[in-house]
Amino acid sequence: MPRGGGPRSPQETDSPQAGIALTATESIMDPVNERRFLSAADAAEVLGVEPREVVDLVDSGSLPGIRVAGGWRIELAVLQSWIDEQYEAQRRGALWQESQTASIADLFGHFKRR
Repeated sequence: MPRGGGPRSPQETDSPQAGIALTATESIMDPVNERRFLSAADAAEVLGVEPREVVDLVDSGSLPGIRVAGGWRIELAVLQSWIDEQYEAQRRGALWQESQTASIADLFGHFKRR
């Protein structure tokens, strides 16, 4: 089975082992994986938040989206990328916080007394 974002045949998708090659994000988004764009409600379901929170993210410019027929639509690939960016930002923040609380001994090793 091809790994990555390539198209899968119906046989591969329906097989019991089809889920093995999926990433964590893909398995969460399985019900909506066939569509290119998600409504705010669908994106909220993927993120585990209320639709209003997704609308607020789009309105603030934090999450890219387009307005279609009076509602926001978020491209699935953009949502996946945004999720990855959030993980990376949190990882960097944690590293920065850790570096701010490190002691001299942590930074330079333990000094021996003479």
